[in-house]
Parts: sequence; structure tokens; C-alpha cells
Amino acid sequence: MTTGTVGVVGLGLIGGSVAAGLKRAGHPVWGFDTDDAAMREALRRGYLDQVVPRPSDLGACDVVVVAVPPTKTIEALARLEGAPTILTDCTSVKVPVTDWVRASVVDGVRTRFVGGHPMAGLENGGIAHARPDLFEGAPWILTPLETTDPRAVDAVAALVQSLGAHPVTMSPETHDAHVALLSHLPHVLAALLVTEARTLDDSSVGGGSWRDLTRVGGAEPELWTQILELNAREVLLRLDRALDRLLDFRNALGRNDFEAIRRWFVEAREAKESARCD
Repeated sequence: MTTGTVGVVGLGLIGGSVAAGLKRAGHPVWGFDTDDAAMREALRRGYLDQVVPRPSDLGACDVVVVAVPPTKTIEALARLEGAPTILTDCTSVKVPVTDWVRASVVDGVRTRFVGGHPMAGLENGGIAHARPDLFEGAPWILTPLETTDPRAVDAVAALVQSLGAHPVTMSPETHDAHVALLSHLPHVLAALLVTEARTLDDSSVGGGSWRDLTRVGGAEPELWTQILELNAREVLLRLDRALDRLLDFRNALGRNDFEAIRRWFVEAREAKESARCD
């Protein structure tokens, strides 16, 4: 299985950056978006060789990358279900997509689909913010099925590496559990912090810790509503655990148990030093 011509469905921040990075790496890239202005801008920037009028026309490509909003991913994949191309996606919740692929009436899609999720992004979306180096140095999680052809996995992994990312393989279920803590809960907490900042006279006096913790506090509401809808079970598990621990901290502070407070930070420092938390 080759990785020559690549099709990209969805030319927002992620899809546009995929197209830009693959063009820079020497791949012919075709694109489709429901927004004609996005396609024109991608062409103007040199991210695409050509656009197509329908996503199904990308079935002529060797690999198609679907980079549309989470609740639109299955619909986009369905339009390519019968094509012989390798299929991958970029959505941040994998189990619903994987369940759809497993249930597909087209046997071939179960061998050609490689779930994917680039762990990179920006606070702002759209083709205007796309850039070819967005994924450099970032993990790109791959979630192939038991039935996926290993050659399809290799082909998608090669594309990921050409974008400067490093592929990491895990099951869809493990992925959703991991990103609930590593991505989804942080967005919820950042939104809480920036909303609470409204109670201050001037939040501009915040330093580096404030900027680090709130960088994603203004994330796109529609996108994050979809993500949390699709991964609600895993996020609830992490949120419940976080609330229990915060209550323990609050009670220790309320009873002036500063030894418990010190242990809280000792545990955090030890965890950071022993795990890859950066």
C-alpha cells in the first residue's frame, strides 16, 4: 500500500495543517470542504494541488484523511466507505467511530481504516490559522482495529512521520480514557478558571502559571460540546475523581492541616518527576 496522493476532507485548522504539511513533504494533496472559501484559501496558500466537488471523489487517492467536526466524522467516512482508499480520521474521541467501522456492511473498510488523533492544535480554528509545522514533535495516536491491514497502519504512520509527528498505537478504548484526563478535563478546568477571572478587578496581572493553565480557556464552544458529548463517560470518571481530591484539599485547608497540604504538593512533584507530564 502506497502513500502517494493524499485526500483531505475538512480544511480547518487540522485538515488545513495536514494538507500544508504533506505538500511540504512532497505529497500530491487533493482537498474537499463544504466551505468553498476554505478550499479557495487552501489553494491560494499552496496547500492543495486540486479541490474536488464531492468527498467521494477523493476515493481515487491512496489515503484519505478525514478532519471534520467530531459529530460529522462518521458521515464523512460513510461517503468513502466503498472506495478502495486507506481511511484515517483526526477526531479526538475514537470509540464511536470505531464502533461504526466495525458495524460497516462494507467488509473492506474494516481492513483499510486506521483511527487517528493528532495531539496538537491551537486556540483558534480555521484555514487562516493552519500551518505546515503544527504537528512537529507532537504525538499522533493511531487506533487500528483487530482487522486492520498492518500495511494500512504502516502507510498512515509514514504520513504522520512526514508531518513531523510521532505515531503512538493504542486501542480506541484506551485512547478515550487517556485523553479524558490529558486533554478533555484540562479544557474544562481552563474554562472554569477564565470564567472565574470575571470576579477580579484586573486579571491581566496574572503571571506565567495563569497563562499556562488558561491557554485553552477560550476554546471553540461548538467543537468542545461535541467532544464532551462523545466522551462523556470517561470525562465523568475523571471529573468525579478530581472533585473528590479537590474536596479533600479543601477540607484539609479548612481545618488548617498544612501537613496534608504539603503532602499534596510533595505527591504532585514526585508524580511529575516520575512520569512524562510535560
